[in-house]
Parts: sequence; C-alpha cells; structure tokens
Amino acid sequence: MATLTGLAVLPVRRWRTPAVHAATSRSDRAVLPLLAAVLLAGLTATATTLEAHPYDYRHGVSVWFRSLLTLEPDVPALAAAPPARR
Repeated sequence: MATLTGLAVLPVRRWRTPAVHAATSRSDRAVLPLLAAVLLAGLTATATTLEAHPYDYRHGVSVWFRSLLTLEPDVPALAAAPPARR
C-alpha cells in the first residue's frame, strides 16, 4: 500500500511543485507508467499465488533476478516459472 501511495503522490508532486515541474523531462513522464506496470505485474503474481499453488514465484523468479544482479544468469530458475494466471 505504501508503494501505491508513493506512486500516486509522484505525479501530483510533479504537477504542483513548480521547480519539479520545470525540471521534468519526457523520460521522467515515461517512467511513471513503467513503474506502475511493474508494480501491477508484481501484485498480480503475488495475488494469483496466495492460494495453495505448486509454484511459488518468490523461490524461482527472485533467484533468477538475483542471479542477474551478480551477472551469472540462472536460466533454469526462470524456465520453470509458469505465466501469471488470471
């Protein structure tokens, strides 16, 4: 909820604070929808795996993402991940 609130406050601050509005570029405007999409994808993945499910993305995709940060991608960890359910 804190992330959603923060994401809602960002555009308001950009529009209402003259100094921030003047310093805002097109790329800054493009990042907010991208952040919202990433947040919604994560919330969807979490919400669809709350019930008993054989795959817990926190143990597969998070391991893969961490391996990217160490520059040693663990492809099999992501290959086992099913697509998000509706």
